Amino acid sequence: MEDEIEELGDRIDGLRLILSVLIAEMPNRYEVIHKLQKAEAAARQRNLPTGVIQELADLRASLDVL
Repeated sequence: MEDEIEELGDRIDGLRLILSVLIAEMPNRYEVIHKLQKAEAAARQRNLPTGVIQELADLRASLDVL
């Protein structure tokens, strides 16, 4: 079970990286990043599950690196 969870975490990391690269190459990437920030704020206000908020924050962090 622990191996499966670790594999899923690795897959999520890989998908986050792919998504970050795709967003970074978009002509309107700054608008998309701004909308992701707004989505994260809305998720916090609506008390969505921590995983959702964390994924949005991690995606923004990945974009900052690129």
